[in-house]
Amino acid sequence: SCVYVAHDFGPTPDDLSLNAVLERGSLDPIGDCTIQFDYTGDDPKKAFANIPSGTMDLVTLNQGLHHFQMTALYGFLVEMRRVLSDQGVFIFREHDLRLDNDGGTSTTSAPVAMLDLAHSVFNAITGVPVHEEAGEVRAFRPLQEWRCLMQNCGFRDTLQFGLEKGDSTFDFMLCFGKCDQGGQSQSTVIRESIALGPMMGFKPIEPPVMETVRTLLAQVPGTITHGAEFVVSELLVGKLPYLKDWIQSLLLTDIPKALIEEEARQTTSSRLKLDSEQLSPLFERLGAVISNKLEKLIEIASGVEHLLEDISIRETSNMGQLLSMPELWLLAPFLERKAKTSPASIGDIERMVLCFIKAHLPILLETRQSKATLDSRMAKSDQGEAREESRKRHSRGASDADVSVDSDEVLAVMMTLGDEIPGLLDPAIVLANSGFTLSQQSALVAALAAPDLPGLADQIAYYHDHATWRELRKILVGDERSVAQSKDLPTKGRLLSKSLDHPWYHALKAFLKGPRVHLKQQALFGMQFLNLKELINLYQVAKEEANTAQQSQITGISSYLEPKDIEELHAHTKNLYTGAQTKSVKIRFFNNVSAVDLYDVAEVVKAEFGYKSLTSNLSDITSEVRALHADIHMQLEACRSQHYLSNSASWQDIPSVGFLPLHESMLNTFRNKKTSLKIGDSLRRSIVSAGTLGLKGENVLKLQYIPLRSLVVDSKVDTLCDFARKTSLIDADLHQDDGHFTWFKLSEWMQVEILDLLTKSLAHTPWYHFPFMEFISLYFRVLFQETKIVAKEHGLVEAYSSMAFLTNFVPGVVMSFIFLQLQLLGYPLKLSLPTYQPELMVEELLMTASLPSLSSTESSLQFLRETIDPRIRNLTLVCSVPGHNTSSSFALYRMEVPTFKSMGEILIKIGECLPSARLLQISNQKVVQTRLVVEFGESIKTETNEAFVQRLVSRINSLEGLQVVFQYC
Repeated sequence: SCVYVAHDFGPTPDDLSLNAVLERGSLDPIGDCTIQFDYTGDDPKKAFANIPSGTMDLVTLNQGLHHFQMTALYGFLVEMRRVLSDQGVFIFREHDLRLDNDGGTSTTSAPVAMLDLAHSVFNAITGVPVHEEAGEVRAFRPLQEWRCLMQNCGFRDTLQFGLEKGDSTFDFMLCFGKCDQGGQSQSTVIRESIALGPMMGFKPIEPPVMETVRTLLAQVPGTITHGAEFVVSELLVGKLPYLKDWIQSLLLTDIPKALIEEEARQTTSSRLKLDSEQLSPLFERLGAVISNKLEKLIEIASGVEHLLEDISIRETSNMGQLLSMPELWLLAPFLERKAKTSPASIGDIERMVLCFIKAHLPILLETRQSKATLDSRMAKSDQGEAREESRKRHSRGASDADVSVDSDEVLAVMMTLGDEIPGLLDPAIVLANSGFTLSQQSALVAALAAPDLPGLADQIAYYHDHATWRELRKILVGDERSVAQSKDLPTKGRLLSKSLDHPWYHALKAFLKGPRVHLKQQALFGMQFLNLKELINLYQVAKEEANTAQQSQITGISSYLEPKDIEELHAHTKNLYTGAQTKSVKIRFFNNVSAVDLYDVAEVVKAEFGYKSLTSNLSDITSEVRALHADIHMQLEACRSQHYLSNSASWQDIPSVGFLPLHESMLNTFRNKKTSLKIGDSLRRSIVSAGTLGLKGENVLKLQYIPLRSLVVDSKVDTLCDFARKTSLIDADLHQDDGHFTWFKLSEWMQVEILDLLTKSLAHTPWYHFPFMEFISLYFRVLFQETKIVAKEHGLVEAYSSMAFLTNFVPGVVMSFIFLQLQLLGYPLKLSLPTYQPELMVEELLMTASLPSLSSTESSLQFLRETIDPRIRNLTLVCSVPGHNTSSSFALYRMEVPTFKSMGEILIKIGECLPSARLLQISNQKVVQTRLVVEFGESIKTETNEAFVQRLVSRINSLEGLQVVFQYC
């Protein structure tokens, strides 16, 4: 048998237009052979010439005959009669047109305006261009005319027809057969074969996700009923009696009692006594009325409670039956397929929608079967073959951390579980017996479920490496304590209750250990909102155990490539530096030259050191110099203050990378590993130098190295990266389309830098002097410079409508609004307060201290600046106390220091460096407030910590001049 598909788009099996997908109800092409036939002008005889006569048992027409040109309609019908077998049928749909002369009384036909509008709406939804819409043929006819037309072309009416319920366009499905050679009608035979013969048909192809969605929707009426029952029984029936008793107690006891007590306190007021006597009966009557109303409400609630207990959900109330358009569920797989096959054609909004679906609703995406169909077609191209080979390599298996788990193995385990546990592979049974609420089921299905069983196997394989999968597989089907042996379906209690110690609990924990199972902060928040705290706790426990196991073992990289690929990888890597620029230097240590520093060393290639004589030659010290170079760069900051510096080098000459100090004594140590060898070598060199009058015997270093600025050719880098991507050494999908994010990172971090500068400026400058608007202007200048670059490199859509742009633009607008308010609030302060000058923002300290005996006040100020802080200025020696100490001068000093945070830092340094110092006052203030911070880590309010704080407060209060005013945490 062969299925022919004639289409005006032609034989394009990879066609992914939304119109074609919705029309055929499938992502993938259907049929065995595609015939291009444009019904608006092609010759039917030529188009269908390859179909043998009398071989088609069934011919169906999707587009109605009313779209054919009148000149082509007869030829098309004749050709359909030719290919139709003697017992074959021709099925098509046609509207029953209501003519004007019927008086508008027909209830089984539609006026031309209705039909025309329906076609225009369909064309708008499926994206038909306007010019095609305007030129579309719509030759509608009454059904009787279509029947006559078919009979005139050699067809016989089987009188089998149908109309979809609710179809306002009255699009009838008609069935016609073929007349026999002798002229006898076979309509009776065909009609009987349809009515009495074996029923053969096609079940509508629906995305597998629809079954899961139907299961969830079917629970909605029951969930609503249970919720209403809870509200009535718990809140109304359960709480209304307590409310009634409380109101009666309030009106009959509490309020009168309060009035009597108030009356007793004000005995002189006869008016109050009269009021209390009159109000008591009023409260009694009011209480009786309210109690009566509440009793009636309780009676009604009890009746409603009994009614809800006896309620049963009818089949017609099953909301799962609302899904009547399976084509809509193809939209998400359509976007995924479009992004995979033609990424250049997908729009920015479509990409954002697809990313959202992948992150939150993966169940809506393609099944593994449809993906396999696509891969088999793509494998016909070179790129597809490379991708297929990469996938096969990825499934061969190597080390636990290198490759993903084989999804076919996961699928086999799932099938084994399905055989052992009845109903496990049926989503309806699992969800109905899970014990989770409807909202919890919806969240879990959206996050974990897949379109079909193979897709779920792919997902589980993606989440795990071989180590975690082995643990999970053992729990599922491994031993007598496995899930398979328990024969139980997964329920909320079995999955989340540690006390039950069920295998499903351990299986879920093993699943959560997967290295790619990550719950983001919003997911954790959503779980708390859905009352899934047990799942959060289990996730945290699983991740802690996984991290502990990972830290306790040494993991390595074991290649899973073919030998020829390993050789190619080595060649590409080696080729990066093949022909790279190397630099050779020859350093001679003589004439008091004992050290030379280099500043552009990226890698030491070879190093030889020594002197030449009859008994000596240069020694290879490459490994030692490499170790020195590596050690310096691992501890570069510490090396700056060590003996590596030569006398001629200054601090400014030392770069951050590339520094290599070469000292003759150190190189001698590398050459002679033992002290005795070093002494003997030095003695021989002295003899050689003396014997040759200094012409021989000096040490020489021959060094070959790769400079920092040795360039690697971009083409070599691209070749290596492409090979790594092709062989799945790297994740080819990670941030594949996020190149524009790189450019927006500068302005994104500027937000943090601006706020950091604002907080730092408050340490020395009043807030209203901060240049708010200057920073905002700078921020937007940088942002739009970056936007121009993105527009040039990636296009206007990525530059002005991408999430990266909005992440920078929206906070910039918000920050501008806030900074503008601060600027306006600070403007009156700038006008009313003195002009800000840093040199005037000072505090005056009056203190006593014992400083070393110095010759003048200037030398004392220099001592304080060098020893304490360079920000101290205007030191004045008020008076000195001679004879206090022979080596120091005890005196009264006055000095100026910057205000704000700087003053606190200087006071701390004075207290640490000058124990004899006593601060008398600060700018005429004898009492100052000081904050003392005590840090305890995460656990603050514990009995031990609180006891320590109390002891500290008592200790401070016992000191003269100190008092704890209050404390906070």
